[in-house]
Amino acid sequence: MKSKFIHHAASMKKSPGRIFVKRAETSPYWPEDFLTLEKACVQQLGFQYASPRENLPEQNDFLPEDSVILLTNTHTPFEKVFPQYPLRLVLHLNSGFDNFSYTSVKNSPAPILLGNPIRAESVAEAIISEVFSSTRLPLERSWNHHRKIPRELLKNQSILILGHGHIGSIIHQCLSVFTPHIHIYDPYHHNQNFHYKPQSKFDYIVCAQSLNSHNLESLTLNFFNDHLNADHGTLINMARGKLIKWDDLISFLKLNSNCKAVCDVFPTEPMDFSPYHSLIDKGQLKTSSHIAGYHNQLAKDSLDFLQTTLQDFSRLSSEDFLLKYSHLHLQKRHPKDFLHD
Repeated sequence: MKSKFIHHAASMKKSPGRIFVKRAETSPYWPEDFLTLEKACVQQLGFQYASPRENLPEQNDFLPEDSVILLTNTHTPFEKVFPQYPLRLVLHLNSGFDNFSYTSVKNSPAPILLGNPIRAESVAEAIISEVFSSTRLPLERSWNHHRKIPRELLKNQSILILGHGHIGSIIHQCLSVFTPHIHIYDPYHHNQNFHYKPQSKFDYIVCAQSLNSHNLESLTLNFFNDHLNADHGTLINMARGKLIKWDDLISFLKLNSNCKAVCDVFPTEPMDFSPYHSLIDKGQLKTSSHIAGYHNQLAKDSLDFLQTTLQDFSRLSSEDFLLKYSHLHLQKRHPKDFLHD
């Protein structure tokens, strides 16, 4: 019996009709000319484009063979984007999808594709750079006659990676060159070995998972006490802020002066860092403003991904299109396990 969430392929019949691409919202980190570039990218393919301030044609102006493709981000009020239009595809060009409700995804008249590959390498590199920070050589302004420094190589440290999706798999592949002591936890992965022993302690705990109703605030004081090495453990979270019970993390850092946390995401954003300046000054807390996914070529990478996806939508059969992008198809990720209303 086919799942009710995999019914879209039959409804996505290709036709010679017009294709309209509607941008719902934009993000503050895009360059000023991003919408102009996006419009040119879309129009180059022969499609029509509507920016956030522009309207699509009236309902009566659409022909049965026309298609609307919606471009969304984390600010899109998802429950309100399925009106009368002939919606055939939603491109959510972000990796997080916790702004979607289960009901809105279930009721979506079109497949929803995620943009995980756009930022995965950027976030993974930011995380990996923090892991390697402990092995960096110090800046020495005069000759060190002892020629000794406190330095622990990764091969002697244990790492727990929470999540083995686009980001977690890159981190795993990279760090496995340097240490055999990598543990993965991902209850949704087909690899049944991606679990760790309850009594395990780790030198690094890396968050690389999506936020869902099951792991909301799952990283608590008990978790840190049980699994983070109190002598020098480091938590790195560049995934989702609400994975962590924030007050518990702060309490743990205050009780364990040799531990630290590197956080790029927070329970509420924008986040006021001023109450935590003492931990920041001590080097126990490193904060940044949800920027791990940003890099100089992000706009280009996003437009390249958009152009490739739109080209495939127009040239491939419905079945072949969804097969190619099955790894990004939100409805195939068992939404009831990941989302809530």
